[in-house]
Amino acid sequence: MKSDIAATQQFVEAAAPAASTFCKDAEAAVQTFARVAPHASHHPQVGQTGVQLQELAELARQAMVLSINLYHAVEEVDRLFS
Repeated sequence: MKSDIAATQQFVEAAAPAASTFCKDAEAAVQTFARVAPHASHHPQVGQTGVQLQELAELARQAMVLSINLYHAVEEVDRLFS
């Protein structure tokens, strides 16, 4: 069981940088698109794309929070079995 906990910790630790990068990249996409959107606001796809990018950024933020919470939860499980 201890080896499964250690493996889980490794996966969670490996996922944390990916979640962080996902969050940063999604925010950058939203900001970059926000500079373009006013120049093409008459196209319906522009508004739809802006909304979808905002939703993506929110999912990225949630992934980051989940990653942090999961890291702490796995640490707690490890302490329980130590």
